[in-house]
Amino acid sequence: MHLLFALLSIFIAWRYGDWKNWIKYHSTMLFFSLMELIYNVITSSYNYYLWKLVPDLYLSRVPTLALYVFIIFPASALVFLTYYPQGIKGQIIYITKWVVGFGIAEWLASVTGRIIYPHNWNLFSSIVFDFVMFLGLGFHHKRPLLAYILFILTTAFGIWAFHIPI
Repeated sequence: MHLLFALLSIFIAWRYGDWKNWIKYHSTMLFFSLMELIYNVITSSYNYYLWKLVPDLYLSRVPTLALYVFIIFPASALVFLTYYPQGIKGQIIYITKWVVGFGIAEWLASVTGRIIYPHNWNLFSSIVFDFVMFLGLGFHHKRPLLAYILFILTTAFGIWAFHIPI
């Protein structure tokens, strides 16, 4: 499942990403990956995951994480930013479409056992998180400092709300 998501991400980024201007999206692509890495550092310290990717039969945990950090999330950010609209109404509709897409992908991963939710997290929690995440990506592209502040506040809230030991 994870390898399939990676291959699909590569194809979609190749087909729909703005590769001529990829450098202007580069920092946001890295920001998306950084968010995932920080989540894994915080939650793996005490093995207290809110969501955890279950490797496919042919991959272990680290290569599975690498697919997301180095392929799926940067490719997604490239395509997301390529078509990011200007107006607030358009942005809300656009972000909603991405959240639905990510929600469907996560639901598929959930029903196939490729993602689990050990500590009071669930698909609905992920959907709410995805709204914040995609808002953050849009902010990061235009106002990186605001995105970092949002990320720190969201992370602090998540640590508090889900009792993540740190």
